[in-house]
Amino acid sequence: MISKTSATIAFKGKGDAIMVIGETNGCLGQSIYLRELCGMESGAPPPVDLAVERRNGDFVRALIAKDS
Repeated sequence: MISKTSATIAFKGKGDAIMVIGETNGCLGQSIYLRELCGMESGAPPPVDLAVERRNGDFVRALIAKDS
């Protein structure tokens, strides 16, 4: 089943919060943060653990569904 509820990456208004989901290791290479806020595209992207990404995505989708 596909949900019709979604969230976007764009901020919606002044004072919006940024939440970090999962563990961080200080890697900003090829990140949206680096590109959008610093105007740079550099560095290698961090390694990806697909199982962890799935778990974090499930968590975020549950938060979106709860709020709708």
